[in-house]
Amino acid sequence: LGGSGGNNQPIDVSPIGCRSSNCIEDVLLSDDCTKVKKINTKFSSLKSNLVTLKGKTNLAQEYGIYIDNQAIATTPNPVQNFPSGVGGMININDSPTNPYVMIAHTHDATGQGQGTYSVFSMDDLGKLGKLANSNAIDSNQMVFYLATADATQYAITIHDVNKLKNFFGNTSATTVGASFDSEKFKKISLIQTKYYDL
Repeated sequence: LGGSGGNNQPIDVSPIGCRSSNCIEDVLLSDDCTKVKKINTKFSSLKSNLVTLKGKTNLAQEYGIYIDNQAIATTPNPVQNFPSGVGGMININDSPTNPYVMIAHTHDATGQGQGTYSVFSMDDLGKLGKLANSNAIDSNQMVFYLATADATQYAITIHDVNKLKNFFGNTSATTVGASFDSEKFKKISLIQTKYYDL
């Protein structure tokens, strides 16, 4: 949704007619596009912040911004910056005081010196899943933006947060006695191998 290709031509995200007898795909597409439009309408400064963020994709580290669910349309500065983390990545708080309703970040050209993805990385998707599992996002409003050094731009919305939570649920035992879901870990590893480890 809302993405553009290397030639920077906008992608038409308007419904294109029924693809099934009950038009369920069109309804879902419409709902997701409505979330993107709604957050951009509610926060008039968001678009300019996204443009500024896109302008940072040529720098040698990631940058990110967010809005939490305490911000309202009249909040003076609803868009906040994520602090820098290690290795040129941003530091997204897994336990924020208030759940996020918008997160946007960049993929820079160097990507820790090894190049980077022109799409959301598996780590990006895993982070979104982790935030969902810790109730750190408001999934009814959440829009997750990405701008890359490859001149691509994307926005993800969440239609079924339970599926996201389940897919990126516990795949590692980090505490004594915690269970490890090896089948889920295998599925995630297969996707990582098929789409990212080229």
